[in-house]
Amino acid sequence: RVPHRPPRNYKSITMPNISNLRPDFIAPSVMHITPDFLEEQGIEALSNDVDGFLMSHHEKRLPEVVRRHLQSISVRGIPIIFSSNAYGERVDELHEIAATIDDTVRVVTPAMVTPPGLDPKNFRKPRPEIIKKAAEIAGVDVANLAHGGDQAMKDVLAANLAGAKSFLVPKYGEGGDWRVEYLQRPLEAAVLPLIGVRGLRRVS
Repeated sequence: RVPHRPPRNYKSITMPNISNLRPDFIAPSVMHITPDFLEEQGIEALSNDVDGFLMSHHEKRLPEVVRRHLQSISVRGIPIIFSSNAYGERVDELHEIAATIDDTVRVVTPAMVTPPGLDPKNFRKPRPEIIKKAAEIAGVDVANLAHGGDQAMKDVLAANLAGAKSFLVPKYGEGGDWRVEYLQRPLEAAVLPLIGVRGLRRVS
């Protein structure tokens, strides 16, 4: 028998374990992630995706109700971290947005976790480094940090790979990368019911 030989340009592709897309918690919105619930679950810090989770994509101000909600978490002694794949001018905007909550909120981006000489694009979520850095900045063990976001294939997967807890909520507002909207989200919609995640609806 002739042994199978892979094509010359063949590359091994490792697909994520589908179970790593299952969130620990599902919420209708970030407003349902309350300080009481976080404390009951032993969660000591909350990492947040920003665009599509806390606000519409590329907005420059948090909705006031969201800003006050995050303040209510922070004043209970639960650190708030923005953990985003943002780059360029958007990073500066996120720092300005974080400051409207209080002066303890920090921002983590791929550039902060990328080793010298490497491309920050390769350290975006779903890689776990951003989530681990968020825990380090918050001063908590990663197992006691929760990360919330609207994308299972980025936010939930990154949190689970890092060893953190994960929240999945429906997308908030408008906008977004076309590859996410027309490729990733339909795939998530097909896969998530297979692991018991149903009924997510967009919040506007």
